[in-house]
Amino acid sequence: CWGNGRGKNRLILLYSILFNQTFTRCLQVVVDPDNFFKSVVARFRQIRRLQGLVLRASINDRWRHPYAVNAYYESSTNSIVIPLAMMTAWSWSWEGGPAYAAHATLGSVIAHEILHAFDLHHRRLPLDPDLGVDNYQWITQESWNRLETKIQCVGRLYAKRFWKKVQFYGDPVDVQFDWNVTRNENVADIGALQISYQTWHTLTNGRDRTLPSLEGLRPSQLFFISAAQTYCSNMTAEAYILSVELDYHTPYPERVNVVMMNSPAFAEAFRCPAGARMNPPNKCSTW
Repeated sequence: CWGNGRGKNRLILLYSILFNQTFTRCLQVVVDPDNFFKSVVARFRQIRRLQGLVLRASINDRWRHPYAVNAYYESSTNSIVIPLAMMTAWSWSWEGGPAYAAHATLGSVIAHEILHAFDLHHRRLPLDPDLGVDNYQWITQESWNRLETKIQCVGRLYAKRFWKKVQFYGDPVDVQFDWNVTRNENVADIGALQISYQTWHTLTNGRDRTLPSLEGLRPSQLFFISAAQTYCSNMTAEAYILSVELDYHTPYPERVNVVMMNSPAFAEAFRCPAGARMNPPNKCSTW
């Protein structure tokens, strides 16, 4: 049997609470008809108290809410978390929609988070997270050296190609990305697009449905457009500079471009001339 006695008791308690058809526990939340935000916050506070009661976990523990739009890799459990909000946002893409949409969006996100298990932060995993024992390197040194060479290729690409002038409160400011801050995310981005595209192409052989008013674009082109659309945003100059200074992700315009320019499939789909900005001769492949 997979569960111990304590776990079974928790399941029994959970069932009795969640499947209580009298709904009397809903009365614990006072709904203010004139303040929607206050009512929502009160409801989520009740949910956290309920989780603490059933799971006997501290309310200060980090729990991801289903409305959060951010997936992540959790090294302590070697797992990835995809919040429900992200699944809902792209649900149209697998309910009769073209396969490229699901693979380019949700597929890329899943692959991105899985690849974080292999990045610079996680090549050494603790034997016991509770004890903080950090003496187990799951990847051989030879394999790691080869991977590190590929990672440095991405670093050189960013250092060479991505800098720009941004008007900051009327003054031009030189913006340069720090590879040491963004490298794990960049490597995961490049690998995720490679994996999601290869998976989609293997399953469909490049033949897929199109969408209304997009008949002039081939499925392979629509795949990359869907992948790029995930990161569409309209950033002010101030927000752009703050993103460079504070975020461990590359700002969205450069984040999309570097991934695409490292994809031979992208250059083939859009027939980019050899040596063009989006089809450089030397590409970086991490996986």
